[in-house]
This record gives sequence, structure tokens and C-alpha cells, in this order.
Amino acid sequence: MAGADDGFLAALLARLLSDRQLEVAAPVQAWLLTQLPRTPDAVRAAVARLDQAALAAGQRISRTLAVDALGELICDKSGISPADASPPGAGLG
Repeated sequence: MAGADDGFLAALLARLLSDRQLEVAAPVQAWLLTQLPRTPDAVRAAVARLDQAALAAGQRISRTLAVDALGELICDKSGISPADASPPGAGLG
């Protein structure tokens, strides 16, 4: 499923967080939805990583923890995740 709609992804995120009994502030959830690839699989992977990171760190899920935990899942404004972007100078030579 490519490009799921906003309402569906928001509901999926909220449900997955609730299933794991994770409390994440609404602004952090909204930020996650703007940063993650727009697929249910990406949302599922993000919640699993956030759960593991919060448990390991012994703290609530914040935007800072999310950035650290999600790394290559987070997209920049162009929609390209850091893992998909070529390093500077790649392909030259």
C-alpha cells in the first residue's frame, strides 16, 4: 500500500502505541507522521523501535529519543530517508 491517507496512518500510529502501552504526546505523534515514510510498514517499524529505545533508555518517548531511535526511517522534507540518500561525491570518478 503506497501513500496511505493521513487519517489511517494517524489511527494506526495511535493504536500501535496504545497496544504497547506507550504514552506519546500528541505533538510528537504529529511530528512522527510528518517524518516517517507514508506506509503502514514504516509506522509499525517505528513503533517497535520506539518501544525498544524507550525501554532501554528508561524514559518517555520524546522527539529527541525518536530522532535517535529511528535514524534511517525518518525522511527529510523531500521524502527521502537518510539511508536512501547517496553520500556526497558518490558515483563520481
